[in-house]
Amino acid sequence: MKKSESPRFYLQKAWDNDAVANKMDVAEEVFTTESGREIFGGNFDVDKSESKYTTSWWTQFSTLTHRALKKSKSTVLSPINIVKTIAIGIVVGLVFLNQSYTENDAFNIYSYFFFTMVFWVMNGMFEALFSFPQERVIILKERATASYRLSAYFASATVADLPVFLFMPCIYMVISYWMIVPTFGFVKFIAILGISFLSVMTGQAMGFLIGAAFDDIQIGQAIATVVVLFLMLLGGFFARNIPAWLSWVQWLSPFMYASNAALEIIFDSPLPCDGSGQMCTAGNTTDLVPYEYVLESFGVQGTVGLNIGLLLLVCFVPRIFTYIILRRKKGGERE
Repeated sequence: MKKSESPRFYLQKAWDNDAVANKMDVAEEVFTTESGREIFGGNFDVDKSESKYTTSWWTQFSTLTHRALKKSKSTVLSPINIVKTIAIGIVVGLVFLNQSYTENDAFNIYSYFFFTMVFWVMNGMFEALFSFPQERVIILKERATASYRLSAYFASATVADLPVFLFMPCIYMVISYWMIVPTFGFVKFIAILGISFLSVMTGQAMGFLIGAAFDDIQIGQAIATVVVLFLMLLGGFFARNIPAWLSWVQWLSPFMYASNAALEIIFDSPLPCDGSGQMCTAGNTTDLVPYEYVLESFGVQGTVGLNIGLLLLVCFVPRIFTYIILRRKKGGERE
């Protein structure tokens, strides 16, 4: 074979033929591997329909939940937190010890349940406030390598904290409730405990939102403190006859919804007069105060169902905005 007629010569000659070149171009597009990678002179790009994540959403969610649960156990369920919750339950129980369903004790009962709901909203908020700022660098690095979807991470962060967060209200309520109002019974205890759980979840949602919006922990903590105090002041316990231009803010307060729901469960029957003159005529021990009047005197509005529904709304809406904020902080990621 002549040098000019070597295999290389024939391949080059064949490639110069337009018809053959066109056929090879077509072959380049047609022949692909099972994984979607091109085998003929391609750039080895994966098929556009194939996900960039190597594991399923559920696998990501379960793995991240397990990791977050271990972290929560070591922080929220630390011995110091358990001792703190027990101590608060005992102190509150001693302050309001052994209240009875009469006009003289009505305000103390109101104060106890309002404080309880305020405390658990605040506790849930400040426990969740630091979740995203502390893990921000890790999250960005792991997502940059397509380790998991943001939705899987966010769902796991919400779910993993709940069993741990909800354990604390159980401890507090078991101690304080039975020290303060043992005659109210087990059914009301379960109902109030459920509202306490919802209060923690609502506070957690608000903490997530503030923590996601402000990467600086000190700024986030300052904003959270101002928001909590503002909404608590307008929640109905500390201020009455609020100016009309400011009164609308109370409808953003989870403290109001949680306390209203709890008080409507507690004050569900006429209140006996005991002669103290708090709500009845002094010395009157025979009449009954309608429970509607008692609720009105404490500024309670709406029904139990309405307040719980609005509390659920405050629980879920901040989570939606939190997810949107986190998405914007990591633009360009495909879910």
